[in-house]
Amino acid sequence: FQDEVEGLEEKMKDLEAVTHDADDRLRRGEIDGAAVGRWLTKFKSVAYEVEDVLNEFDANELIKKTQSNLRRISPCSTYGAPPTTG
Repeated sequence: FQDEVEGLEEKMKDLEAVTHDADDRLRRGEIDGAAVGRWLTKFKSVAYEVEDVLNEFDANELIKKTQSNLRRISPCSTYGAPPTTG
């Protein structure tokens, strides 16, 4: 599953580059038409939503990993000792 998420992150970077290029061309007048502007607006909205989901996934994975590491440490056995890394 992690490989799929990383693949999505790479695809999002590629799509973001295309979006920025199209946006720049639209502003400079190289691309004409309201349809392109509407497409860019919709695409950006979807891209931001996907990015939010990926960020939330990364945050949840970090929380799970941290909680897992904390569970391995027994409060009695490590009292006064620095935390160990796993």
